[in-house]
Amino acid sequence: MLLDTLNTKITELMKAHDTVALTALRTLVSDIKNAAISAQKPVDDAMCIAVLDKAIKQKNETIEGYVKAGKTDRADEEKKTLELYKQYMPAQMSEDEVVAEIAKAIDATGACEQKDMGKVMKILTPIIKGRFDGKAASQLVIKALLAKAGK
Repeated sequence: MLLDTLNTKITELMKAHDTVALTALRTLVSDIKNAAISAQKPVDDAMCIAVLDKAIKQKNETIEGYVKAGKTDRADEEKKTLELYKQYMPAQMSEDEVVAEIAKAIDATGACEQKDMGKVMKILTPIIKGRFDGKAASQLVIKALLAKAGK
């Protein structure tokens, strides 16, 4: 389980006295445990990935803010944490793989118009969660549905 992997890495970092990475992973584990408490569910890999995905998005926004403010030193620190978090994400899907999954979802739902996008996304989202950008996937779904409708 991903939480076990993170806890093992925390132990290694404590022994190595790597305080920056240690703080980042402790924060992540804390966020995962808080999410489990909020959801009143036991921690599983899906929850870990969801929290990790959210943390990565927040780090990207923070980095963007620091770059706009001209604080490159702080942005560099955040980039290190971002890279650390990305190591624990599942392998990313290619656009071709997502397009293939979209085609399967369209066939499964019988979607043929853009208004059927919700049906397709309902099937697609659990497959791509944490492995492909949701906004990019929704654009691909729209493109596929428009092509199917002949527009």
